Amino acid sequence: MEVYFHFYSYKEKHSLAVRVKTEREQATIASITPIWFGADWPERETYDLLGIVFEGHPNLTRILLPDDWVGYPLRKDYEQHDEEV
Repeated sequence: MEVYFHFYSYKEKHSLAVRVKTEREQATIASITPIWFGADWPERETYDLLGIVFEGHPNLTRILLPDDWVGYPLRKDYEQHDEEV
């Protein structure tokens, strides 16, 4: 699995793209919230839907799905555990 970060400096007119690879079973990378607090919600959303753990995140909890949700729905191998209505 991969996470992409895109940064842009309006002052300097420079852009930077960072790609971080992680293992699928142990999907863990360092959080960037200590240097940019605006990453709080995007990291929580990524954790919630893909299961990537951001080490050092101040509040890494589900943001879109209920706390008792099983699995990560945006993974290609996700199997729904409840019956459809």
